[in-house]
Amino acid sequence: MTQCIGVGELAMVCAGMSPHCEFAMVRKSISRTAIASGPIVRLDWRMITIAYATETGIAANLADETQEKLTEFLFRSEVIDLGELKVPKLKHKTVILAFVSTWGGGDPPSSVWDFYEELSEKEPIGLAGMEYAIFSLGDSTYEHFCQFGKDLDAQLERHGARRLLSRVDCDVDFKDDYEEWVFQIVCTLIGSSIEDYKESSDLEELV
Repeated sequence: MTQCIGVGELAMVCAGMSPHCEFAMVRKSISRTAIASGPIVRLDWRMITIAYATETGIAANLADETQEKLTEFLFRSEVIDLGELKVPKLKHKTVILAFVSTWGGGDPPSSVWDFYEELSEKEPIGLAGMEYAIFSLGDSTYEHFCQFGKDLDAQLERHGARRLLSRVDCDVDFKDDYEEWVFQIVCTLIGSSIEDYKESSDLEELV
C-alpha cells in the first residue's frame, strides 16, 4: 500500500533540524498514520538504489542498515552490489546512495572492476536525471585514502549526475560520520520530495 504523509508535517520535520539531533527524534516527528490538512506527498514514488562496493563486507552492512532507516521513513529502496549495475541502465536510476571501499593501491573492490572500467571508458551518457551521494570508506594510514570513492565521484559527475550530498571520506572509525551522513540523507530526501511534489503534475493528490 502506498505510504503517504502530509506536506505540512514534512515541512515541519525539515524545518530547523540539525545533524546533531537524535535520529530517533526525527522518526517520532513523522507518524505513519499522519492525517494532515491539504495535499499529501507520496514518499515511495521513486526507488532509491543503495549500492555497495566492498571486499570485507563493511560497506554492504552499511547499505543494509541504511535501507532499514529509509524504510522507517516510508521510502522505497533496493540494495545491490555496485558491480551488478550496468552503466547504460544508470539512466533509469533516480537516486543512488553508494557505500564504497578502496582496495590495494587505490583500486576499486574486485566485484566492481568491470563496472568501473566501463564507466571510465564511456563517453558521457547524460545522467542529469540521477542524483547520488557517496559514503567512502578507507584508512588514512594508506597513501591512496578513499581513492575509489573520489574516482567514482568524479566519473558520475563527468556523466552528468548531480550530487545529492557532497562525498564523505571516512577513516576506520566511521560510526559518527555515518550517523550524521544518513541523517542528512533522510532530511535531504524529505525536502526534495516536497519540492518534487510542488513541481510535478504526475504525483497524485489525496485529500
